[in-house]
Amino acid sequence: MKDAGQERKPDRNPRTILMTRILGLKLTIIFSFIPHCVYANDLTPVSARPDNIGISLRQKTCLFPVKIDGKWGYIDHCGRLVVKPKFEFARGFSEGLAPVNFGGLAFKGGLSPIDQKFDYVAGGKWGFINTTGEVVIPAQYDGARGFDDGLATVNIGSKETSKAGMALGGAWGVIDKTGKLVIPARFNYWVAFGNGLAAVNEGGKQGENGLVYGGKWGFIDANGTMVIKPEFDMAFGFSEEDLGSVNIGAKVIHRKFAFKGEEVSIHSTRGGKWGFIDKQGKYVIEPKFENLSYFTEGLAAVKDANKWGYIDHTWSFVIPPKFRRAQKFSEGLAAVLLEKNGKSHWAYIDRTGKVAISLNANMIALPFSEGMAIVAVRKGKDFDSLMGYIDKTGEIVIPLQFDEMIFPFQNGLARVTVDGKIGYIDKTGKWVWKPTE
Repeated sequence: MKDAGQERKPDRNPRTILMTRILGLKLTIIFSFIPHCVYANDLTPVSARPDNIGISLRQKTCLFPVKIDGKWGYIDHCGRLVVKPKFEFARGFSEGLAPVNFGGLAFKGGLSPIDQKFDYVAGGKWGFINTTGEVVIPAQYDGARGFDDGLATVNIGSKETSKAGMALGGAWGVIDKTGKLVIPARFNYWVAFGNGLAAVNEGGKQGENGLVYGGKWGFIDANGTMVIKPEFDMAFGFSEEDLGSVNIGAKVIHRKFAFKGEEVSIHSTRGGKWGFIDKQGKYVIEPKFENLSYFTEGLAAVKDANKWGYIDHTWSFVIPPKFRRAQKFSEGLAAVLLEKNGKSHWAYIDRTGKVAISLNANMIALPFSEGMAIVAVRKGKDFDSLMGYIDKTGEIVIPLQFDEMIFPFQNGLARVTVDGKIGYIDKTGKWVWKPTE
């Protein structure tokens, strides 16, 4: 077991105290080799540079959205501008295409006052571009998500946008890479396919955050056919084990609370019991867990009798339920909250349940991505934190200096926010793209 080490000398000191939200991070693990770069915040078109010769296709497709003077474009892994800023909003690339917005109104918002420095867009129309910036699917949709398995979810008819940038109203359908609507827009929430199936909701309502509550959940295939009928109170997509996570008995709750002088109103679905189904809709594990995660790396975190442990594909506990909290396995490690004698602290365990990295009592841990993990130290109330990155030895390699949202490393870079501006750092903490807006 290794303890989190001392911080390396910071490249810069934090100058402001701003808000952060560290909950609900969706993590994507992508490995790639990132060569030495010589450009940073370089606005020279790539085609005009003498070193453009020999850039591989893999490097060209690793593009990152940036905001310059109020418009969005894309840089490569060296901080060179590849697609000029001309969009009102831009999402990340997946399968060679990215959703972009034309004509929308940019705003700062979020699910609550916690998030009020995030960039979103309301209105306008969404289309898709390729890695040269060419519009290959015309801007005609009222909402859009990235491609997965050759399919993307789009919204038709939405007239409003939530504070978290989610299209409200209208209906969601699915297009292919030619822009053909292969599943008509008839769902009240955007669908994401996993292993050929997608969870969809019937009869639910959209809450203030744009998420759906109530109704019943079922699963459709890539043709839009309902192959598992809507009978679940909550459902998530199918994991690497070809298993879907489903809930029976969950209830809708409406919470109102004050945050920094403002009222926050959120609908959510809580309670019930969770289990797993196969692609025929048959229970592999009957709903009996209080909570659970996807299967990753052959293991799933499940909550039983108010404690978290891990099961494998035999549905048996391979790591007993003894943790206060537990996250998914990523790169051979999982973050767990240990508790002893009334005190708790975060640590990383290996697949045997042995503690591999132990963090200080005031630190919070998130999953590893490309050999680095986000850690945070609370500095006050209301989720205020300082965040940085550790490596797999537990050493803090990028100091805890960021007090707004930061993201896991993907393709060698991590997106960080400073004073509401977006930038990118490499694994040494060096700026590849200094924050701009």
